[in-house]
Amino acid sequence: MRNLTRARTIAIALLGAFLAVVTPEQAQAQNAVITGKVTSDFGQAIAGANVYINDLAMSVATDAAGAYTLNIPSARCCGQQVNLRVRALGYQPQIRPLRVAPGTTTINFTLKQDVNRLDEIVVTGSIEGTERAKVPFAIARLTAEDMPVPALDPLRALTGKIPGVRIAQSDGRPGTTPEIMMRGPTSINGEGRGQGPLIIVDGAILNNVGSLEELGGLDIESVEVVKGAAGASLYGTRAANGVITIKTKRGATGQDGVKFNVRSEYGFSDVNSIEYGQPENHHLQLDETGKRFCVQGSGNVANCSRTFDWMTEIVRINSVPGDTVRAPQSVQWNAPSAGGAQLQNIYQSQIWPNRYYSTLAQMVNNNPVQLTAVDASGRAGGVRFYVSGSATNEEGAIKGLTGIQQQRGRVNLDYDARSDLLISVSSMYDHGTNDLRNPGSGFFTLLVGAPAGTDYTRKDSLGRTILRGGGAGLRGSGNGTNGFFHNTENDNQFASRSSDRFLGNLSLNYFPAAWVTFDGTVAFDNRNRLDRSWFVKGYRTVGVSTAFNNGNISMNNLREESFNGNLNATFRRQLTDDLNGKMTVRALYEQSGFRANNSSGQIFLVKDIFTTSNASTNKTATSSSQTDKNNGLLIGTSLDYKDRYIFDATFRRDGSSRFGSKNRYASFSRVSGVWRVSEENFWTSGMMSDFRLRASRGTAGSTPNFAAQYETYTVGTTGISLGQAGNSKLRPETTTEYEMGTDFTLFQRLGVELTHARSSTVDQILEVNTPASLGFSTQWQNAGTLANRTWEVALGLPVINKQDLKWNMRGTWDHTETYITELTAPDYAFSPAGGTFFRITAAKSYCRDPFFAAPPVAGAAARLPGSCSTYTGTDGNTYTPISVTNGNKPDRYGNIWGRKFYRKCSELPSSVQGSCGAGKDFVVNDQGYVVWVGAGNASGDGIKKNLWQTVLPGASSPWGATVPLYWGMPIVERPLAGQPDAGTGVQQIIGNVFPDFRFGFSNNLTYRRLNVFALLEGTIGHEIYNRGEQWGLFDFTSAAFDQGKRTVETAKPVGYGWRTGPSEGAGIGGFYDILNANNYNVEDGSFVKVRELSVSYSVGPVKGVGNWTVGVVGRNLMTFTNYTGLDPETGQSGSQTGSGLINQADNFGFPTLRTFTLSLTTRF
Repeated sequence: MRNLTRARTIAIALLGAFLAVVTPEQAQAQNAVITGKVTSDFGQAIAGANVYINDLAMSVATDAAGAYTLNIPSARCCGQQVNLRVRALGYQPQIRPLRVAPGTTTINFTLKQDVNRLDEIVVTGSIEGTERAKVPFAIARLTAEDMPVPALDPLRALTGKIPGVRIAQSDGRPGTTPEIMMRGPTSINGEGRGQGPLIIVDGAILNNVGSLEELGGLDIESVEVVKGAAGASLYGTRAANGVITIKTKRGATGQDGVKFNVRSEYGFSDVNSIEYGQPENHHLQLDETGKRFCVQGSGNVANCSRTFDWMTEIVRINSVPGDTVRAPQSVQWNAPSAGGAQLQNIYQSQIWPNRYYSTLAQMVNNNPVQLTAVDASGRAGGVRFYVSGSATNEEGAIKGLTGIQQQRGRVNLDYDARSDLLISVSSMYDHGTNDLRNPGSGFFTLLVGAPAGTDYTRKDSLGRTILRGGGAGLRGSGNGTNGFFHNTENDNQFASRSSDRFLGNLSLNYFPAAWVTFDGTVAFDNRNRLDRSWFVKGYRTVGVSTAFNNGNISMNNLREESFNGNLNATFRRQLTDDLNGKMTVRALYEQSGFRANNSSGQIFLVKDIFTTSNASTNKTATSSSQTDKNNGLLIGTSLDYKDRYIFDATFRRDGSSRFGSKNRYASFSRVSGVWRVSEENFWTSGMMSDFRLRASRGTAGSTPNFAAQYETYTVGTTGISLGQAGNSKLRPETTTEYEMGTDFTLFQRLGVELTHARSSTVDQILEVNTPASLGFSTQWQNAGTLANRTWEVALGLPVINKQDLKWNMRGTWDHTETYITELTAPDYAFSPAGGTFFRITAAKSYCRDPFFAAPPVAGAAARLPGSCSTYTGTDGNTYTPISVTNGNKPDRYGNIWGRKFYRKCSELPSSVQGSCGAGKDFVVNDQGYVVWVGAGNASGDGIKKNLWQTVLPGASSPWGATVPLYWGMPIVERPLAGQPDAGTGVQQIIGNVFPDFRFGFSNNLTYRRLNVFALLEGTIGHEIYNRGEQWGLFDFTSAAFDQGKRTVETAKPVGYGWRTGPSEGAGIGGFYDILNANNYNVEDGSFVKVRELSVSYSVGPVKGVGNWTVGVVGRNLMTFTNYTGLDPETGQSGSQTGSGLINQADNFGFPTLRTFTLSLTTRF
């Protein structure tokens, strides 16, 4: 609260200073008074409606009773004819002619509901504020009323509310900004650039400076979203991924005065589920009592001649008065091997003695979430003001971590310096601290191997937290060794980020005449960030580590700055009685950059002195800086004929320091139009109203990453080595989008928006391998084309609209497919996780040639990619290649490639299919996988007939000598013996990371003083690479292979999901697959989430003070999914794709959080 009070005091002081300078005393003499009331067609008072006279530049908002009063000074009452206008959110505007004369005039308005809100004024993508009905491309606008559940940042508030906008919190750590993608990706390789939209806040362009969470959610007045180049071309070289414009709240118009708002929320965060796949059973050998574990025999010592209690052994190996731990006694079968048939003869079916612990449950906690915000808005003379202060505390849900704390203040001012000059200032300051500790090296290294029998809350005999609870000797791998409490308790590690950010802008609007307006904006964004991290002297590790046991430190200071400015001139003219024209000329300049200073060192000389000067070895000091500059010139025009035919055209020429030196400039343009069909005289349909057709064709760009155009070198003690080659001709990626759509209202109730968009992004910027003769290894080149096809639907339905009962429903749906239509570089594969995962190709077919004695191309083993057409080989025989796409299109971006386990007899090679079926050599088992059992056997005979240890030698296997078949084990699809690449699993398409469709569905119900809002969001038909499950197979910690509840017929040995060695023929097969994607661990990631739920009740004044509302708020409450991982809302940020929405690999990142809070709000 101290920080909030300080921020509020500063904000009020700034406001007072501003008012003292610029606010003159103004006489209140009034001679003309326009008064009245604004109501809906149901007779309800409409509060907050804007009543205004453009001719006099005067406006006022209606009060809670819908009443308004416009006071016109006598000096301006000249008997002139003007138009009195009214606008209100969700209603159709009205205009009334008025002659300004002394005295009081009463004019009332009755407004009809605007279901599609086509009469809203929007600014994003247009050369000037325009009614949505006249905007020729899809644009979404949300206001505070559309976001009844305040989010901690503006992006999360959009989730599920706008079609074509995909937002996901792939990392649940407090303070992380969610991933966002509009329609589909525009870059094959987004490394260093990302796939997110251009974001503008009050005219300030955000150049990856800071976090959107620093802006806060309660200060947001509206958010406008343009999703593609057809609408975003106005913004040029960085708008290919769309544009989001955020407008913060401003002071109210009308009479002098001030209104205060106070909101407080208090609650807690936790994780959606603690079920991440930890098994209840284990495979280790117990003694005859079932309580103690057998020590593995060695030499002359027999197996199980010694035993131990699990937790007693864990405490013993940790109770070392030093910096390391003891090696444990190796438990029998901790690492089953193929030798001796252990993998085929051991089952994960033993119950843990004493007690079973959920490791994740021990890690998580219901930590507090707090939000306190105060704002004041109003008018004092010619100054309208909005001043706010807020403090947030979001500790997350992990024990020992403190999360993020922020304090921010905002001052927004609008000064009517003259009747034709408006000066506006927007400013925000935010101070934040963030806990960066990653206990136990994160969820990953702990959860992948944490034994369920280890109590990580236990202390060792020296009173310290458990450091090692698993690992080699106790488990088959070294995973699961780190105790997460070790870092969070006793100040063993410190890692924190502190940041200070200032975001501000100044704008001037000069309108000397009705036909011309001049305006300009300058904006500045500055953020200073300091990351400090150290491990104390005496820090404990599992093995000896000089760098950690003796302490180490790192300090990283980053200063980011961004500046942008523009000058605009807008001209308007009525060309004929029915034709109005408008033209804008704009000049723009942007500059952004950073400076970083980093230092580190190891081995502290003195304990508990955390400075780099106290480090004695491996000291480093580095610095780096970067500056980007962009300029542009824009001209745009708009024609409006009879208020029903609207034509729009823009042209923009941009220059950027990120373009190659010989291609410094690029051009972007748009041509678009709207036909308001229902405004035609011939339109008489009573069923359909507000019907319009729109079409737009526009281009926008995406810049290369900073270093792409430059040659790079590595300088070391041994000399200088070449890195990447430079490219002076590197061009920006250019997206051309065609968008068509319609909007209409059915039966005056159901609002419908339909949009179809097709985009093509040429000059894809890819890192291409270069010839060895060049000396450099790679070069960034323009080498491909990426295309998107999108369908979007939005529906709005006011189900009930009565005095005491209102019920509004809104639904959204979208579908996007992305294809690589051209690739001038060679095909290549990469992965953000492991294996191949992604394969970049523009091939329309992808096949392998399994049958040929003499390859049709010398030295070729398999034609990938290649034609699937039948051909005649050089040996004169006819061969038919086999597709590896499984019905998918290989050029579809986001395809997941991996190995495939046979699931049906029909998937086997044709020569083997006859041997598959009941009673034959191959059968489909109870889990739906093809396995070898031998003729006359069934898949459930393994234990009854003691068949699990049976092996069909490679000499008898259809797949050759390197692929013996193990009884009952799943079989990877491979070429048969004698075929090219025999024994090697075939890489093929096994899924796609992009959903088949997405939807959102919200309900907003108000009954008298009670309001209920609920939002569902669904993402259907995409796949996730579940590496957590794969690591579980490796460490024998997968709940999917618990055998305790299986029958004799259905139980599987541990080898069923595991294999040894990296080569295809090693081990016995199994789903582990050495951390490569396959059709077992690539899962359907479809989900439906209860995103938001709020219930509030308006109490009204309490003892005549304020207007109080109490409520309960839930965020990210519940997930419905068949995905077996912790949360299907996952992904890995960065990598080549530049987005966690593309890198759909689950690697045990921090889970997304759900929050429950009580809220209290008052206004006075």
